[in-house]
Amino acid sequence: MNLGESQLSVSNLHTLWYRVSGNTEGKKIILCNGGPGGESKDSHLEVYDLTKVCIIQFDQRGCGKSTPRGELTENSTDTIIQDIESLRRHLEIDTWFVAGSSWGSTLALLYAQAYPQRVKGLLLSSIFLARKQDLEWLETGVTQFFPELVDYRNDLLSQWGCAGQDWTTLANTWIQSDDEEYQRKSLALYSSWEGNFYQLESRMKQVHTEDVDLDQVSGSRIYHHYLSHRFFLSAYSILDKCQALEDIPTVMLHGRYDMICPPEQAYQLHKLLPSSRLEITNFDGHKFSAETRRLQRYLWNSLLL
Repeated sequence: MNLGESQLSVSNLHTLWYRVSGNTEGKKIILCNGGPGGESKDSHLEVYDLTKVCIIQFDQRGCGKSTPRGELTENSTDTIIQDIESLRRHLEIDTWFVAGSSWGSTLALLYAQAYPQRVKGLLLSSIFLARKQDLEWLETGVTQFFPELVDYRNDLLSQWGCAGQDWTTLANTWIQSDDEEYQRKSLALYSSWEGNFYQLESRMKQVHTEDVDLDQVSGSRIYHHYLSHRFFLSAYSILDKCQALEDIPTVMLHGRYDMICPPEQAYQLHKLLPSSRLEITNFDGHKFSAETRRLQRYLWNSLLL
């Protein structure tokens, strides 16, 4: 296994970008990034001691440097799980640790349930289970904490002649369009909504169509594709399949004031996994402070080293 970037063809259509970093003689860790629609970043490596462990990052189908960018065909939760296993076989790794945050934690759990014999441990943060109630929270529950953003969103829809319409359906339809005006509307809606939920100390932002970054279109297309299909998990409950994970050492870190993934999800998972350790931090949201990142590094090392 060589350090650096490479590509892996996983179908006649899709090619994954991946990168190997750290000590190739150390313990192997596959990182599942968040999203859907996210991509690998250098900052994702910061909680690991790269002199002792080997990190494999990859961009999911249609995301980041994987090609074709923004492609929705042959792009589902099941295909990502199979891609992770294809990458393991390609790199000739027998067993590895699986890490993920948010949507990445969902993928890590699903992969471990499908291939428990290949997983030495799970490193999870900001856990997202993608249950019916978790999606309902994202659509309606969180509105109790951000009433002014609801009004701003409704004002935008009124300006665009769409008052009273289902805004998530509109956002999905618009982002899949080739019309730049509609793409900008979709990005403005979500940047002014979910974009405000990540960190507690962030000021509320109200993004206008002329201020959006069109480089985000492909990632947003992937996100809305998964959201409109309920993350392809409508008939599957991660909590119901936890027996497959009982013998896998697991550490979890979650912010108590996570407005995207409330900590109840992490707590319910923890109760079903006797080999797990959960830390809920009292002063974090979906993303962690620098102090909590240091705690994360300590917790991860407690399992890895």
